[in-house]
Amino acid sequence: MQQSLDMPSWYRLASLAVVLGIAIGCDTGPTTFSVSGTVTYKGQPLKSGLINFKEPRGRPLGGGIRPDGTYEFDVPAGEYQVRIDAPAPLPEGHQPGDPLPQGVERLAPLKYASFGSSGLSATVRAEGGAQTIDFELE
Repeated sequence: MQQSLDMPSWYRLASLAVVLGIAIGCDTGPTTFSVSGTVTYKGQPLKSGLINFKEPRGRPLGGGIRPDGTYEFDVPAGEYQVRIDAPAPLPEGHQPGDPLPQGVERLAPLKYASFGSSGLSATVRAEGGAQTIDFELE
């Protein structure tokens, strides 16, 4: 014989499901902090590229470098390895699938494009709000 739930039991189960759903869905993850700065090479701002911060066991976080050499993104507090990849700009009119131009120099040396060889690091503090971290590449 099949037993049906009476209204109060059904209501309690539905309420519990809603509360659990909200509690699970409200996980906003770790608190992040705004990090910004300027990336220069030989004293001049990099005009383009990517900058990434990576914790030892984490995934890279970051964003693009603007034409004035600045960057800005949000990351959790922690100690990070940093990489800055600034390949040569593609010629105007370059289409995906076109061969890459030969002999065009990168905007910054290739060693900075790898976490293992860049020698760059950053500390994002858990206090103090927005933080400025500049990188001067040589």
